[in-house]
Amino acid sequence: MKQMKCPQLFLFVVSFCFLGVRFTWAQSSADVVALKTQLFTTNSYNTKVRPVTDSDTTTTVTLDYALVGINSFNDADQKLTTTGFLTIKWTDEMLTWTPADYNNIQSLLIPQNDVWQPDVTLDNGMDSKQSLGQKFIQVHITHEGAVTWSPYEVFDTSCTVQIVHFPFDRQICDIRFITWMTHQTEVNLNLGTQGFYTSNFEKNGKWDVESMTSYTETSGGKSVVGFRLTLNRRSSFYVLFLILPAILLSILNAFVFVLPAGSGEKVGYSLAVFLSYALFYTILSESLPKNSDEVSTVAAYLFFMMFLSTFATIITIVELRVYNKTTRGRLPMGVLKFVRCILHQKCMCCEKTEDFQEDYLEGDWTRVIGPWLACDWKDFIDALDFVLFWVFLIGTIFVTALTLICASSHVTLI
Repeated sequence: MKQMKCPQLFLFVVSFCFLGVRFTWAQSSADVVALKTQLFTTNSYNTKVRPVTDSDTTTTVTLDYALVGINSFNDADQKLTTTGFLTIKWTDEMLTWTPADYNNIQSLLIPQNDVWQPDVTLDNGMDSKQSLGQKFIQVHITHEGAVTWSPYEVFDTSCTVQIVHFPFDRQICDIRFITWMTHQTEVNLNLGTQGFYTSNFEKNGKWDVESMTSYTETSGGKSVVGFRLTLNRRSSFYVLFLILPAILLSILNAFVFVLPAGSGEKVGYSLAVFLSYALFYTILSESLPKNSDEVSTVAAYLFFMMFLSTFATIITIVELRVYNKTTRGRLPMGVLKFVRCILHQKCMCCEKTEDFQEDYLEGDWTRVIGPWLACDWKDFIDALDFVLFWVFLIGTIFVTALTLICASSHVTLI
């Protein structure tokens, strides 16, 4: 029995020492209260005084920005709305302690309004200047005075929109933070170790993120930290519902000259195409910035096509006036030559090549243009429609191709 007591005594001593150590290092609420009392009450901590022992010392503040999502990008108001959180770090020389004096407390969580904060604010915001964070957010403080503050915010920032290549445009927007009143010699803003990055990022249906960069600069003796976001517009929606219908309408412009002048539908057809262009132009103008600095290539294209539609409508009205004109005697020689020239082209394209060449070589023009020697204004309008159709069609195809190339390849015409 005596031999059994020795091991039991040994285990009892070891267990007592272990529990004693655990009891010695256990942290209680009383330790936390004592530490907070020492830091904020006994030491007379003041949230309105920069926490340095030497006023000539510069407080270095680092910023990182985690982008969570792009809420919206308003082209007309030139406003970018993003959601994310900042990670702001600095050293508070007044909030230091020895962990061994407080049961090895290494860090504390303190409400953000109970500690000094740098006057960091959004420099290019669209709303009034406001402090960062909310009351429920707490800062993390280590025993060495290292403070970490992570305010979660929705930022509305201004962004100059480049609309020349809409809807194939690329936008570059900055989110800038500045010390509003504090000079750089007192508080110096720098980039953190992570810089500009994404955290649980949610993709936007209209924009793709091409790149994210960060930079620092000085403005009026104050330090600035900027986060630059490069966005590419997703253009598939605009191609399907704006550009393709506009191209189809532009082709319809030329086909007004295919309708016979005697059908009575030419003017109505021209006006319908013109009103369609006016509607498209109105829809496009609502989504573009209301300024005169730049003009979208697609907007210029729609305006040009609307001008062509107007011009085609005017020509059609004049043609109908001439079409119903009574012929008195022979037509002017210039009109006859024009009609004969168009007749020659039609014969080359429509008549059988062998028959036409045979009549031409034998000098028998009676079968070819004999009937046109007694032509009237109606024949002239038919010939004119033939020419205008090909002019409008070829011109439309050329301008459309040039517009798409310039808009999609970021080549500026002006």
